[in-house]
Amino acid sequence: MGDSFNAQVLLDFLGHGVLVVDKSAKIIYANKSAKKLFSSFATIVCYSSYLHEIIPSLAKEKYPLSWEKAGLFELRGQDIVAFASKFADKKGDELSILVIQKLEELEPLYRELIMIKQELEQIFNSSYDEIFTTGADGTALRVSAEACRRLYGVEPEELIGRNVKELEAEGYFRPSVYDIVMRDKKRITVMQT
Repeated sequence: MGDSFNAQVLLDFLGHGVLVVDKSAKIIYANKSAKKLFSSFATIVCYSSYLHEIIPSLAKEKYPLSWEKAGLFELRGQDIVAFASKFADKKGDELSILVIQKLEELEPLYRELIMIKQELEQIFNSSYDEIFTTGADGTALRVSAEACRRLYGVEPEELIGRNVKELEAEGYFRPSVYDIVMRDKKRITVMQT
């Protein structure tokens, strides 16, 4: 992009608020959207502010350096979503970048995701063929409802959360596809009883 590229100029064009804070939670950068978001609550974002001063609901022990994915906080009656990520600057100092947005602005996307999730669940659960998903440890996460009732004579909730080794020992199926896949580390096709 060349030497004339300036990350701050780019961040100012984002529709999401962006804050960068140091290890002491002092704000060292705020893009235009962040300044606008906080100024709408009559709070001034300046580089001498600390995060907990502009977002009182964030106690120091909830400082974003400990966040792993996202946080929801309240700012003067408004729900705000913040996605935090750690990084180190050129000097090696630990910083956090927060991408923030009003929750209400995410609601249309959230509604669409819920609708898609419901459609996928209907397809999943009405499948004649069994779809059985597990976690890396062999814990049953999902079982297609129609096939579960037909093959095992039970509701999916009776299998979900249980380990496939336990289910195999109780005679639900044999052999455990999970065990073979974990051993061979490849896609397999096998007949189960």
